[in-house]
Amino acid sequence: MNASGPNADAPTTPPTPARSRQQRQELLDQVRLGQVSIEAVLTRADTDPIIARTEVRQLVEAFLWHADTGAITSVLIRAGITAGRRVRGLARWQRTVLISALG
Repeated sequence: MNASGPNADAPTTPPTPARSRQQRQELLDQVRLGQVSIEAVLTRADTDPIIARTEVRQLVEAFLWHADTGAITSVLIRAGITAGRRVRGLARWQRTVLISALG
């Protein structure tokens, strides 16, 4: 046994689907309340698989919760983001467009 404990070398188990949905909902709630910026979310997406797997449309809708569907669609079109695109799949220029539009 090493100094870190008997399970120190054991791989971490991924979160269950229910836990992932809960964490994603918590993030989107924080966004709606203005507690986190788009830049912070995109930065965290590089290391957080829950954020990385979030659909961009969900994220934009959370930032523009008070706007109509046309405004949301306009942001996605300007950034060249198709339906179903995940945060992980965004190009650098698309992230820049989102930051300028939502920041």
